[in-house]
Order: sequence, then structure tokens, then C-alpha cells
Amino acid sequence: ASPLQAVNLIVAATKSPRAEQQAGLFTLFSNVLNALDPASFHSPNPTDKLHYHPETPAMTVQTPTNVLVIAASNGHNLQLAERFAAAARQQGHSAAVLDLTTINLPLFTPLAQVSGTPPRLAALEAQLAASARWVICSPEYNGSIPPVLTSAIAWLSVQGSDFRALFNGRPVAIATHSGGAGYGVLTAMRLQLAHL
Repeated sequence: ASPLQAVNLIVAATKSPRAEQQAGLFTLFSNVLNALDPASFHSPNPTDKLHYHPETPAMTVQTPTNVLVIAASNGHNLQLAERFAAAARQQGHSAAVLDLTTINLPLFTPLAQVSGTPPRLAALEAQLAASARWVICSPEYNGSIPPVLTSAIAWLSVQGSDFRALFNGRPVAIATHSGGAGYGVLTAMRLQLAHL
């Protein structure tokens, strides 16, 4: 199985979507939730290192959330994340919003890594591990991913011996509310998640 399985769908929201576009977006999201069966993302081979396995000791599982909507800004993309979570709840899923801007993680650098693991990182990792599905809502910064998201991914990827363990084996939808078309950030997120 390919790591590309971790990225199932790209959902884009424009800066000023019309009401029918908004309704269509959340109808599409409803269909995505029903189609994203986490069980189909697990390899039948237990030795396959490219897939997340809930029994991995490095992952402390908190109360499971069916859908975790991750916001990589506290502006329009946080509002978009809250709307995705509300849409998921309307479909009978348990959903939570994770605002990365509220987590006090230092910028990831080799020097920061040598200084030690940030205290909030374990709780972030556990929250992500406990969710069956992710939706990542991110603005486009200079044609790419904002630093709060890339830094969080960098910190998470250096925990444990398998940097892909947390990211593989689960369905992920990506979305943006950007001033432009948002193709840069959607492409960058897709490449980042495909690598992981």
C-alpha cells in the first residue's frame, strides 16, 4: 500500500463562496466522511511500517474522536474548521477542532530539538493518534504551508523510531480558505502528507 492512501480528498473553499457552493462543499464533506473508513487504511501485514497501528506503544490514545479538524490559523480557516466539525456532528460523528495556534510549540530546529521535547507535544500527539480521521484546514502562506503546521509536523515526525507512524494508516481530507485559489497550499499539503 502507498503512503498516498493517507491523502484521500482535496476540498477547497474559496474566499467568498456563494451559498450554493457552501452547501455543495458540506454535502461533499458528508460523502467524504462516509467514504473514509479508517479500517480500509490499515495494512493486513502487521509488520508494514508505513501504517499506523493503534497498539504502537509510543502513541498514548486519549478519548477517541471520530473526526479531528485541525486548524492551522486562528482566522478564516479556524471558522472553516468549526464548520467542518459541525457538519461532521450533524452526520452523527464525534468531532473536535484542534487550533494549532493555541499550542505553544517552539519553531522546530535542530538546536530546539537538542534542548528537549516541548511539554505540549505529548498531548498533541495523543490527540492526533486518538482520532480516526483528520481534516486539515490551512491558509496559504506565500504559496505554501504556514509555519505553525510545518513546525508541528516536524516536531511530531521526530518522536519515536518511525516518523511515519502517526501519519499513516488514517484518512485525511485537506481544505483551505485562502485569498487566492489556494492551489499552492493544497498541493504542498498533499506532497507533505504523501511523503509521510
